[in-house]
Amino acid sequence: MQSEAPSFNELLIKLAEVQDRFVFKRIYDHFSPRVKQYLIGLGCLPQIAEELTQEALIRVYQRAHQFDSSKAQASTWIFRIARNLMIDHLRKDKMTPLQEEYSASEIELEYETTQPVLDGKKIQELMQSLPNDQTQVVHLTYFLGLSHSQIAQKLSMPIGTVKSNLRLAVKRLRGALEVEQ
Repeated sequence: MQSEAPSFNELLIKLAEVQDRFVFKRIYDHFSPRVKQYLIGLGCLPQIAEELTQEALIRVYQRAHQFDSSKAQASTWIFRIARNLMIDHLRKDKMTPLQEEYSASEIELEYETTQPVLDGKKIQELMQSLPNDQTQVVHLTYFLGLSHSQIAQKLSMPIGTVKSNLRLAVKRLRGALEVEQ
């Protein structure tokens, strides 16, 4: 019988207590690509998003003791740190024109490869178009940051079904987005 993997809330609490590098590595490995993609979705250039992601996760390590699971989920807390760093970066660099940092061709390339940002209302509409099982799996994966095994346990569903539902949901959402563009 496999034991339940600790939640990211529990991992952050443990990190605050013992500053264990292996605990931090689990948090880092899970959140690093998600935070970077989130920042890119907010309009950051990939290079800036990478730097801010690194800085955000260093702050998570340094400030894990400030995390309060009664106020927010670990994912919410981590994404808020990243968002605040992005805002600080934008304020600080307000006086520095973007053209000084990047050539025009680099800016055009970044603009062409960046996905459009969707508003919350549009995301909600797209999520409502999915079957209930798919909606739950997408929500638990991308909004709460649960692993496939945690979702399988929470929904009393085989892990293969979780993966299948997630794959089908992502395919359907991509299709809906392509139709609109």
